[in-house]
Amino acid sequence: MWRVKWALLIIAAAVGCTSGSERREHVITLWHFWSEPAQELVLDSLLQRFMREHPGVRVDATALAWSDGKQKLQMAFNAGTQPDVIHLGLDWFAEFHQADVFATCAPLHTDDTLLQGAGRLWVQNCRALLVHPHPPHRFELGLAVQDPHNVLKRALPFLWEFGAPDFMMRLPISTTMDNSLVQALRKLRDTVQQWGVAEPSRQLDDRWLRGEIHYLWSGPWMIPRASALHATVRPQRSIRNADVLALSRNAANRIMADSLTQWLAAYQQARWFCQHVPDAGVPIAEAVWTDSLFRQTHLHAGFLETLRQSVYLPISPHALQTEPIIETMIQASLRAATAEEVSRIAAEARNKIKKIEQIESGGRFQ
Repeated sequence: MWRVKWALLIIAAAVGCTSGSERREHVITLWHFWSEPAQELVLDSLLQRFMREHPGVRVDATALAWSDGKQKLQMAFNAGTQPDVIHLGLDWFAEFHQADVFATCAPLHTDDTLLQGAGRLWVQNCRALLVHPHPPHRFELGLAVQDPHNVLKRALPFLWEFGAPDFMMRLPISTTMDNSLVQALRKLRDTVQQWGVAEPSRQLDDRWLRGEIHYLWSGPWMIPRASALHATVRPQRSIRNADVLALSRNAANRIMADSLTQWLAAYQQARWFCQHVPDAGVPIAEAVWTDSLFRQTHLHAGFLETLRQSVYLPISPHALQTEPIIETMIQASLRAATAEEVSRIAAEARNKIKKIEQIESGGRFQ
């Protein structure tokens, strides 16, 4: 009989330990935009490592699509079903931050001061000016059209170079849409109409690889495709893009969620992630400028030097509203028949943006 009693006690103890362990498990929810299968696989491997290093913690990751991910996040915050940790682009950060949905967290990197204590920068990248080495070229330059978020990234460096170096470099943006911008738009229009081509980004990339375009602003995904061409990068100022990791103000496990963002943004983990997801760019840290991993070839080094010279655009809660207006302005200017028409297009865009900048947000997403 005593053996039966001891067996029952052992079973009860085992059940009690299991229940206690389950109760002590910390679940962290993470929503992210690394939704391509290869990207998601790499991130999952990284999260598995975090969970091994933090027993009792489980990370539930959900991939979002760029097409509707922002709307899903907004609806989740409005409904109170938001994740603990949110990955989003720097250009989206300000709109969410203005809605007061992020928790405060201590900065990990110097550049984190951009986020006003409401998140941590994770990885960074830029577009670089690729130079095709084998003339003759059919077009002198290529300019992206029809691709949301790509038109501005590929056109703004040209506008800076063509005489509007302050455009979008201070707030409110409408104050930078002056006569120098009009002149730069006219020069860009004249250049593209005479010696260039305006097409969607992927078509431009393919044309450049075939040697049809001399100069093209494009992203780091071109490095492996262009390596056999002995192409070069001409480093100059570009837009510095970055990814942000933020904590929900109402995160159920804020301490562990904070630990996850610190761990992911730390140089060792961010470096490994960028090594396996080249589109991610490079980590946020001073160490990156001398890291041999990101200087493997002259193209890698060119992108890195471009990134060093690049700048963050001012963080504006109106960025997602004003960006399509600016991209439409650029595309319409390229098609303009006269210089006067370019002036009219720029004036109309400035008035639209000025109205948006005068609207105050009420805190919740609309």
